[in-house]
Amino acid sequence: PFVARLPGQIPAGQVCSGIAATIDMLPTLANLAGAKLSSKPLDGVDIWPLFTGKQKEIEREALLYWQGWNLTAARLGKWKVRFMQSSLGMGGMGGGMPPGGQQSGGQGQGQQGAGAQAGGQPGDGSGRGQQGAGTPAGGQPGAGLGQGQQANPPGGGQAMGGSVDETEVIPSLYNLEDDPDESENVAKAHPEIVAQITARVEKLVPGFPENVQTAWASIKSKWSESGSAQAK
Repeated sequence: PFVARLPGQIPAGQVCSGIAATIDMLPTLANLAGAKLSSKPLDGVDIWPLFTGKQKEIEREALLYWQGWNLTAARLGKWKVRFMQSSLGMGGMGGGMPPGGQQSGGQGQGQQGAGAQAGGQPGDGSGRGQQGAGTPAGGQPGAGLGQGQQANPPGGGQAMGGSVDETEVIPSLYNLEDDPDESENVAKAHPEIVAQITARVEKLVPGFPENVQTAWASIKSKWSESGSAQAK
């Protein structure tokens, strides 16, 4: 949720359901202030037309979901594709890099690194604080894989559909307008949507650090193991 007020610019009582994220605030505010942005690629886009009501949606690349270095899911419009059998909810969503900071060993409950939690450049190993290896978004780790109690996602709010049944085929697809709880996998009915979003992600991955690329290759190697026809 986001509330904005600017008399004479933002219509009163307007409700917008367009997709946006905190990574969009930098280019939006910079445009309003007339500030010059860095020449480096930005993960966010200018969403001012959503505030003014001139547009209902903004053309953008897929928004990415991260769990450590793992690119676990991507959203494009009303569609969300999951690439792993567990992922953070929308609070962990970001269009840019995964969290920064120095990785620590073991399952310790380390502190989150200083890199952007919801997108932007990751830390280069010199981030302030350490990130616990088993709990990239915080929360209390437990014994065994996936047994810890999930804390609120880094972007705030409650994670939606935080895990997928281990027997479910991956990649999986969800229509978030009709199924916000992500309870019905419709990948078999819409393989073209899975292919489209996955192709967009494939184009983005080479621009990320080697850690992300390695993790992505590992994630994809498990798709065939789950019997996914969409990934082939």
